[in-house]
Amino acid sequence: MNAQKTLEIREILNDIKSGLTDFEVIEKHRLSCEELKQALRELVNTRLLTPREAFLRSIFYDQTLETERRRAVPREPLLLLIPVYDMKSPENAGLLTDVSEIGCGVRGISANPGQRLRLAIDSKELSLSELIVFDALCCWSVTNVPDAEPVAGFEIINIGESDKQRLKDLVRFITFSSE
Repeated sequence: MNAQKTLEIREILNDIKSGLTDFEVIEKHRLSCEELKQALRELVNTRLLTPREAFLRSIFYDQTLETERRRAVPREPLLLLIPVYDMKSPENAGLLTDVSEIGCGVRGISANPGQRLRLAIDSKELSLSELIVFDALCCWSVTNVPDAEPVAGFEIINIGESDKQRLKDLVRFITFSSE
């Protein structure tokens, strides 16, 4: 590895350790998604990052960075802990990682692509409303990482009008809170 590449990999590591998101690292270093994935693999190969640390980066478990420009409705990343659970199996529960009016990302709920779940978002602790309930289709999931919670992305396929309004209020609240 040449000195310039080593320096760039170290800078990427420093940015990751300082809390930059994948998108911020991509922007700062003018990388493609694939180049960032390669840099993360390099950091793992040189033992500067553990496989778990690298894999749990959104670029490996979520297609947000690659699809955000195509999305009609961008998802809002969450800095708040908002519980969500499967109505049919309440023990299948987790936390929202991002949300929009048409979908959400969840950490902790086990689901397979193509599986339909009736999900409930519990935003009561935010003093926003009662439960927000909707039918969701799992679009992608990662469930096979040792010592890591499952992560999944869901498309909202059916939601009642009152729940839709509460979801809009939640998204508006999150957008306002992150500004």
